[in-house]
Amino acid sequence: MACLVSLIAWCVGVSFNPAPVPMFMLLAVVLAALLIGSTRDKNLAFNVWAKTVIYILAVILIIFGTDLIASEYLFGFAKTDYLNQNYQGCLKLSALAEKINPTNRLYEIYRIGAEIGLKINSGVIVNDIGKFTLIHTGQAGTYVEAAICIICCTRARATRSI
Repeated sequence: MACLVSLIAWCVGVSFNPAPVPMFMLLAVVLAALLIGSTRDKNLAFNVWAKTVIYILAVILIIFGTDLIASEYLFGFAKTDYLNQNYQGCLKLSALAEKINPTNRLYEIYRIGAEIGLKINSGVIVNDIGKFTLIHTGQAGTYVEAAICIICCTRARATRSI
């Protein structure tokens, strides 16, 4: 009964206030506490073939997760280089992060920004912006971000010829 009251209090609390991440952690604890009485030990016996498939899937997911984490760390270093106006370092790291995880648009945005900062030929930059719009064609944000890149490129070309 106490857990149910806690769940109701949590729902009321997040209905009227912004809900930060710790509130969702609290929700997980409360929901887990609600399930404690209904849990029983069950032993599942898998045959060798099923165990092998599960182990292979686990290894694939671990490798995939490690790649995603590595690309995020590389992007973090690339962003730091960009903010410190080290455009060469940002270009290398964001390109590497993009090769590891080609689905994240931010990597390419910072790579294009580094190209603009390095005064690379505007034809290359426009080509990269065109490739950027092909990543998530169904999302309007892609075209907004591409337009921002074009505006930045135009401003950079007007102030210092690229």
